[in-house]
Amino acid sequence: MMRLVALVHLAFWSAFSRPMRTALMIATLAGGAAGVTLTAGVLQGYARAMEALTFGAYSRSLVITENSFVEDRFGPPRLSDITHIREALGERVEAHAAWRRSGGDVRVGRYQASLQVYGVTGAFQHEADMPVARGRTLTDGETRSALRLCMLGPGAYRLLFPDGGDAESIRINGVNCEVVGVFGEPRSQLAERYRNAVIAPFTATARYFETPDRFGFQPGAHEAERLTIVLLRGVNRDAALIDADRALRRAHGASQANVSPFLFADPAAPAEALARQRDLIARLLISIAIVSVLVAVTGYAAASMAAVEMQRRDIALMMMSGASGRSILGQVLAEGIILGIAGGVTGIIIVGAAAILARTVFDFPFQLDGTVIALVLAGGALTGLVASLGPARRAAAGSPALNARA
Repeated sequence: MMRLVALVHLAFWSAFSRPMRTALMIATLAGGAAGVTLTAGVLQGYARAMEALTFGAYSRSLVITENSFVEDRFGPPRLSDITHIREALGERVEAHAAWRRSGGDVRVGRYQASLQVYGVTGAFQHEADMPVARGRTLTDGETRSALRLCMLGPGAYRLLFPDGGDAESIRINGVNCEVVGVFGEPRSQLAERYRNAVIAPFTATARYFETPDRFGFQPGAHEAERLTIVLLRGVNRDAALIDADRALRRAHGASQANVSPFLFADPAAPAEALARQRDLIARLLISIAIVSVLVAVTGYAAASMAAVEMQRRDIALMMMSGASGRSILGQVLAEGIILGIAGGVTGIIIVGAAAILARTVFDFPFQLDGTVIALVLAGGALTGLVASLGPARRAAAGSPALNARA
């Protein structure tokens, strides 16, 4: 142990005894580390930003609807199915919502529009991803009630209140509804469906606002057009789908051997186009990162060989003092590892500082996790080790007399 500590101490002394040379070697490796770090951060940030912009939480959700291609007696999913699914999935669920949709004649004074009316219970903000521009949002308790409350999408508000006045109440199919809030512009592509819509509590919609002749879906009071189960990030969606399907079959008395009476909409299908776009950009960025790493390794190897040549007399004095070739080899390799880690840390710091500035000023999508940082540091250490291997073997194999005359 003491010998290892002494070896590391000598490696530190040798690495930083010539500041200019050390700074040049660290900067060389930092360039490669920065290229890899930047590539990983941009890819992760871009993927997360595009997912949020296009699909929101839909890309990690189970969207459950009735399987209309199968003749059965089970009907659409029910509100009680949420309990069965949550029990089956346990802590893998982040949130849930139940939706029913109908059409309605919506009137305010002399203004009238034919709009979609959505009844919802649960965390509907994951899908109706829109900020609140006026008033407030519906609370969880209100979505589970039969209160005649509602919110307007931005398009619906402009149709009913073209003068931009306060939205206090509207009439949906002749029934009065208090407007508690107005949404702003949608933040995801899927939220666009609620632009020209009214959102109200699930039970209130079923009880007051629906008319049989205005929509094709005619459920019972506790039946939903769709259930949305939002999974936590990192959860295996396929495994969750299987568990949810089993739970629903048991709850409805459906055979496990037959086709499922429910469809689990596949958010991965529209996400495939996004994944292909991301892969194309990934190939470009990875190519740039590989080139930067190759340049960094080549430059570091050349600098390492030059550094060992400059240290030949020091190495000769160490050998004459009793140092073995094995200890010389270990010292030079340890020096390479130290400089490699220092280069990795420097590259991460440079990219991290630049990313924080770009994200703050330009809202640039950049995200970096601990795994990438650990891999960059390990890669820096490995690069330093491999690049120093040749010079280290040459230094350890040289004779003290030849080294001293150099």
